[in-house]
Amino acid sequence: MQRDVWHRSPLSFGWIGCGGDRHEDRVVRGGGTTHTANMATCRRYTRATTIVKGWNGHHGTKRNMRKIERKAAWRTKAMPKLPDGLVALVPTEMIREAVPDVVVSSLKTDEIVQRIVELDPLQQIGFPLLAFYLILAEPGPLRGILDFYVFNNVSKILQRKFSVKDFSISNRLGVGNFGYVFEGELVQSKGNASNEDRKNSRVVLKQTRADTSGVRDDFLNRGTVAIGAAETGAAEAYMCALMRRSFGRSISADYLGSFIADSTARNFYIGQQWLVWKFESDATLGDFIRGKDCPLNMEEILFGREQRGSLEKRSTAVMRNVLKQVFLSLVKMHSIGLVHRDVKPSNLLITNTGKIKFIDFGATADLRMGINYSPDRGMLDPDYCPPEQLVLPKSFPRAPLPVLAALLSPFLWLAYSPGKFDTYSAGCILLQMGVPTLRGGLANFQREIELYDYDLQAWRDDSPAASRYDFSLLDCNRGRAWDLACKLICNRERFIGGRLTAKAALRHPFFWAPDLS
Repeated sequence: MQRDVWHRSPLSFGWIGCGGDRHEDRVVRGGGTTHTANMATCRRYTRATTIVKGWNGHHGTKRNMRKIERKAAWRTKAMPKLPDGLVALVPTEMIREAVPDVVVSSLKTDEIVQRIVELDPLQQIGFPLLAFYLILAEPGPLRGILDFYVFNNVSKILQRKFSVKDFSISNRLGVGNFGYVFEGELVQSKGNASNEDRKNSRVVLKQTRADTSGVRDDFLNRGTVAIGAAETGAAEAYMCALMRRSFGRSISADYLGSFIADSTARNFYIGQQWLVWKFESDATLGDFIRGKDCPLNMEEILFGREQRGSLEKRSTAVMRNVLKQVFLSLVKMHSIGLVHRDVKPSNLLITNTGKIKFIDFGATADLRMGINYSPDRGMLDPDYCPPEQLVLPKSFPRAPLPVLAALLSPFLWLAYSPGKFDTYSAGCILLQMGVPTLRGGLANFQREIELYDYDLQAWRDDSPAASRYDFSLLDCNRGRAWDLACKLICNRERFIGGRLTAKAALRHPFFWAPDLS
């Protein structure tokens, strides 16, 4: 009886055995003929796939030899092809050392390397995991890199070039911290244009306040927050263009572009930056909340008619419609790494078709690319700001270059859930719509809830001020609206419990359970 011959292989991380007297798949012996066999089935001896050369013997029958040859041929055919670059990285000397004097001389080096690494688990799962991470993991690192370095520049080239002569300003719609908002009209649509054409040519123009500091050259190419009105305008133009490329006009106002005033005219001053949107409405959710009979004053514009049922049922339907649109929009924004940071009724436009669209992206942070973000500075409205006040902890490092920020962004969103900053503000909107006393403002409420560590139920049970509020609208349907408010207006926990994300909020029974009234 012949002894088994063993060779130590540095590449296969195991032993390659050549059994002299065994009819196993490790070797084929027979009548002076050289045969090849695949050793992948011999799991306890090796983790590699190797072709070996046999020697003369009398134990291999023709039937067994044909069976093993078919098996080896099938495995070779099904084997994926290695890239040439990977083959070139493995020195020939290492391959010869790995399978000394049993390597079939007719095999090429790349075929041997192909079989040695075939069962490497890192190779089998590494590339699919990398593809999943870059393409499908939110907020989409690969999509962000392509958008920032390719699509963003292409859209700037294709954007319509505006000038002062293209617009005629009619009246002022509002004023903000960083500029004024006007209603206007495209001049080329005037003259003999029909009323329908003039209606479609109505635009909203936002003027950025004069700012002597200007915009830094590398402002959008490094992790930093906007400083001054000029950079805030540049950040808002970037965010609006990103929203338009990603979602069209479905969840934000229809952005047309921006321009720098090239001359001085009525309301225009040379050098000032202007942002342009298509006019869709001049009414915001804040107008309806401060109006009479809220939330029923939105019923007709949202549903097109008056609903049937009790006042509580109709009011709940209005709140459900508004909050569902808000959370659906937040889910989309968060999926591309945007945190609005200024969610409030006055920044939610209600169109004539009942659509709710986000406006005012000057405070928005792009946490996929690290744009308009700084760990120690933020933009907020104290009436709707969550207790953490910053979208990420102060200990979090500054954003690196956009490409590195994009590659690391899935870990950031998984660990810190920065989108919960916006869901707290959405909970405040729900509370305002459901409690009449809070519709005038939330400053006193924010001071009171802080005393109870942002525990809404404890505040309602123990606060003397809460006893004067009417919670009946939130308590109907077994208190589903109140339960949702309690899970939104609370502290943010990183992993377990705490505030709901936008996706989790949409799964709450308030949105899908049937009405009980």
